[in-house]
Amino acid sequence: MNHRAQRYNAVQPWTVEGLPGRFVELIPYVDDHPDNGLVSKSSYEFAELVQDFQSSFGLHPDGMLGPRTLKALSKEYAVVSDHTQVERCVMVNKGMRPAPFEVYHGAPFWCRVRPVAPTRVDVHESVTDDPDIFDEDDTTERILRRKKCGVHLMLGPDGSVVQHNDLVTESPNHVSKHNKHSIGIEVVGPYYKASGRYWTNVIDAPWAHKGKYAVPPLTQLEMLYLVIRWIWEQSEYDGSPLSVSKTHRGVRPDPNYSDRRRVNMGRTKSGSGSGIWAHGYTGHADGYFPLLYVYLRMCGRTQLNAYREAIMLATGAKKYVVVDLNV
Repeated sequence: MNHRAQRYNAVQPWTVEGLPGRFVELIPYVDDHPDNGLVSKSSYEFAELVQDFQSSFGLHPDGMLGPRTLKALSKEYAVVSDHTQVERCVMVNKGMRPAPFEVYHGAPFWCRVRPVAPTRVDVHESVTDDPDIFDEDDTTERILRRKKCGVHLMLGPDGSVVQHNDLVTESPNHVSKHNKHSIGIEVVGPYYKASGRYWTNVIDAPWAHKGKYAVPPLTQLEMLYLVIRWIWEQSEYDGSPLSVSKTHRGVRPDPNYSDRRRVNMGRTKSGSGSGIWAHGYTGHADGYFPLLYVYLRMCGRTQLNAYREAIMLATGAKKYVVVDLNV
């Protein structure tokens, strides 16, 4: 085996179906286990294919998919997911676990091998208005790839779920220094303004960037709650590779009432710890409203009541909202 191929330990940025055209033509299938007659992605043959591509683009032909090679591949092939594979299961620790919702499996984002078990979920908002995240011109996915960022799961406005990376073994870039501990979820939506049939309600929101916020559809927010609840349930099993606590990192006691809680709509003092996080808790401006809805569902509200209350509380709020636990 080529010594450079032996050194190759990075997680592949492509699924088998998502490999760039040149690789698909020369290697019909790539696998980690050469005993089954397939080509291993750590093999000399695969490294030679990488070297061939590098040479054709004037790159140093070392046979490894480093940052410059990945950049060249992204420009040449503009790989995005075709989302053709749908299952009621989620990829966890190189295996598939049953889930109570449908999951489409798309091409993975560039990532590192995760060195530790994930302990937190970070919720992002895309600031894009993709009504159909399966469209070949999916803006959200292309923007993330161009920025060399990525998330494990992407939620469309119709409640659809696309998984791009293994929740345990892969660590795409989405929350800076917390990447190695975090599972990233992207809630697709325009954030600032109304758009199409899904984002019609824009509220006055002093807590939001620029003071306006396009409320996500109920179907999308409920799916976020179901996904997070599923992750919590998986984390409770003995020996589970997931270790995400049921702590909402934006919630704190109300100093005036023991039966009320304050939910942050801004940055928190601490940026670390197990639980669920809005991206905004660590210095950005997104994820607050979706996690407000999740918290209200955690408190026992029905879907519709949680949705209406979240809109009511978030409208006109500044740094936090107050949730009554007795409702």
